[in-house]
Amino acid sequence: RMRIGVLINSSEEFTPGQPLFIFQNLSLGEKAKTPLVVGINGDVTHTSFPFDETFNTVPEGTTQCMFWGLGGDGTIGANKAAIKNLALDDGLNAQGYFNYDSHKEMEATISHLRFGGVPIT
Repeated sequence: RMRIGVLINSSEEFTPGQPLFIFQNLSLGEKAKTPLVVGINGDVTHTSFPFDETFNTVPEGTTQCMFWGLGGDGTIGANKAAIKNLALDDGLNAQGYFNYDSHKEMEATISHLRFGGVPIT
């Protein structure tokens, strides 16, 4: 049976609790709530449902950082060097994800860094 739902991000962080709620709802079979909206509270159609905002998939001891910058200000390069040093010099497990437009200067950039003693999956 097809289930109908909408996931609305509305420039908010997509957190692990949102898909967790969706899968928990789907596991209810015929008792699943439908239609539903996930990711926005105060939905005027009264189809939004709460989700666990504290649900965390990050292993204990892992540090996560987000850095905002402007294209051309050196933030991306500095964060790439930092994550490389954390992995190679300090022996930590490290992951970096960088969001930027390489064709535009002075546009917003975001660097996502994770590092810690346990493998990052």
